[in-house]
Amino acid sequence: GFGYLRHIHYKKKRAGLKLDKHLISKLDKHLISFKKVFLNQ
Repeated sequence: GFGYLRHIHYKKKRAGLKLDKHLISKLDKHLISFKKVFLNQ
């Protein structure tokens, strides 16, 4: 649920300086797609 997404967001924040912004946006798109698929089941 939202706790899981918040956890990912927190981890991304902590690792933000190490991750490329392009990679983060790609991860966000994958998360959104995954959430849509998951919610539509």
